[in-house]
Amino acid sequence: MKLIFLILMQNEFELTDFEKASLQKWDEKFSFNPEKENPYRYFPILIKDVIGKTVFISYRNDKLYYELSPVPEKYSYSYILIYSEKNRFDFIIEPLLTYWQEDIFEMLALLLNLEIFFIIDCKDEVKQNQCYENFDEEIETLLPQEYYKEKLFLFGIESNHEFIEIATPINIFASVFLNKKVFYRIMIFYLESLEAANIYYDDSKIKVIKKKLQILLNLL
Repeated sequence: MKLIFLILMQNEFELTDFEKASLQKWDEKFSFNPEKENPYRYFPILIKDVIGKTVFISYRNDKLYYELSPVPEKYSYSYILIYSEKNRFDFIIEPLLTYWQEDIFEMLALLLNLEIFFIIDCKDEVKQNQCYENFDEEIETLLPQEYYKEKLFLFGIESNHEFIEIATPINIFASVFLNKKVFYRIMIFYLESLEAANIYYDDSKIKVIKKKLQILLNLL
């Protein structure tokens, strides 16, 4: 049986007292103590943001600072480093900095095409029309919906009309259901961090996919 953590943002969903208490216990159990909470605090900061009431900070992954702030070996080849307040979003940061890193543009393109299917299927005609206006090129070349689902499954991702499900790196039988707006804001934060770090000589691909994700956010 899968262990499922349902991450819900209080500004969009009203949590019961029991759910709030459960999230608090989960937060305390998996958070580091204040001294160890942010292991990258000596690294050069790229950008900061607040997403889903959680502080996100990205850093330049510079080996000159490894003696001051040791970096886990799994992140030694990561383009950047990301810290989320109380490590709440480690389940998404770890794949971003490791096995999603090299294929991030392919993964986001797959997600975008799948989201187009969901928007076209919804009953909101305004959103449907905006989708056709902004993603006409993608719509013309859409493949069967199952193609995108199968490809995303290889990334440990499943998506439906409401949430994105991510298999946790720690336990393949555990999943996290994440609010889509939060997920895509984290993706945009990651892309903006890559821009700030000047990872790519030509960052036009980043700009294109980032713009599409920003349009998508307004349609969700």
